[in-house]
Amino acid sequence: MVTQWSKQRFIRALAALGAVLVLAFSSGVFAQQVTITLMGGTQENIREMLPVFHEMYPHINVEYRPILEGDHNEQVLLQIAAGTSPDVFLLDIPYVQVFHERDLLYDLRDLATRHDVPLDMYPEYVLDIFTREGKTYALPKGFTPVVTFYNRQMFAERGVAEPTRRWTWNDHVEIARKLTVDRTGDGQPDVYGTLFSTWVGYVIPMMWSWGTDFLSPDGSTASGYVNSVRTAEFFEFIQDWQTSGIAPPPGVPGSLSAGSVAMTPSGHWGMFSLRERLDAGEFDLGVIHLPIGPYADDPTTVIYSTGWAISKDTQHLEEAILLMNFLAGPIYMRKEALETLVEIPGHSDLIRELLETDPYNVEDEFVYAAQFGRAPWTTRFAGFSNAEAEYLAPAVEAIWQGAAVGPELEKAALGLDTWLAEHAAGRR
Repeated sequence: MVTQWSKQRFIRALAALGAVLVLAFSSGVFAQQVTITLMGGTQENIREMLPVFHEMYPHINVEYRPILEGDHNEQVLLQIAAGTSPDVFLLDIPYVQVFHERDLLYDLRDLATRHDVPLDMYPEYVLDIFTREGKTYALPKGFTPVVTFYNRQMFAERGVAEPTRRWTWNDHVEIARKLTVDRTGDGQPDVYGTLFSTWVGYVIPMMWSWGTDFLSPDGSTASGYVNSVRTAEFFEFIQDWQTSGIAPPPGVPGSLSAGSVAMTPSGHWGMFSLRERLDAGEFDLGVIHLPIGPYADDPTTVIYSTGWAISKDTQHLEEAILLMNFLAGPIYMRKEALETLVEIPGHSDLIRELLETDPYNVEDEFVYAAQFGRAPWTTRFAGFSNAEAEYLAPAVEAIWQGAAVGPELEKAALGLDTWLAEHAAGRR
């Protein structure tokens, strides 16, 4: 015979069992096991953090595909064509237009209306880089503007005031002259005040901050822009750095970290190479936005970024969203960005954390400069990085080697216009 006491104990036991089952199902213990694929990212960090993700979502197994030699976005495109697309992968900004034109990615703004995709946790000026025709294709892993790095110790030793916000390119030259030093008296500076890099990735934001560009605002033509009077003035201004001796000429090495250069352009990735010396107190770094030129109102710069995207071929959308959110969220970004300093984390909470914990007192300058950042032209046209390499880069290199500015810019204009016309006609 069942007593009243045993009935109550039986009911309590059922209730406890029910609670355990609810918890088990909600945590994914009894959920159907799903395997999704991931490609891209820093392999060491990915492999370290995937167990954390699996602990959060036990029913999701992640197959990680390391990047092979070469361009991993090209590898993704090949895998999509072969029907073996990764569910989630790291999208580089030169490929945003390619994936947009081929309609290969989920629009995260559309998903956000039906799923938990926290777009409001990422700066719009970074999301805009991954946006085409109102569709956003990736959550930013991290980003950086191009800024000016400088050696604060050199400024102090020479009694030179450090640059402040809204400084100009004329200020930059005057400071560089004061910091250029020939210690041995052999007529060759031992320390140069500044450095010019012929890498197009630095030259373009410098042009923008001067107040010129190599394409029209709509990107339809190069003539009248890359060969304009403003652009010619910019490169003549740069050539004068060599003539006046404030920058190392071609063939002469110069390095901020080695102490032979006082100022240089850089992205946040420069923090990665300096962090051990910064932590040891062996280097005192200053950071400021690019100088403002005679035809600019603001310190316009570029923003470079990568972001996590979801392939439209995924058969497990819900699980792919969870993985994307994790990789673009605070837990993973703390490992990927805050610990390495390779980039500014894309998530707003981590940006605030970076500013609050900044041991070097430079991060607010990066974030300030990023507000004036633009996406590079390579994000506007599929394959345009090839055009930059074929036509703009040789012109920049020739000018720095001493070639006449006008003819080199004319050749660049002709080549870029030809490329743009062929692209518009579908032959590129």
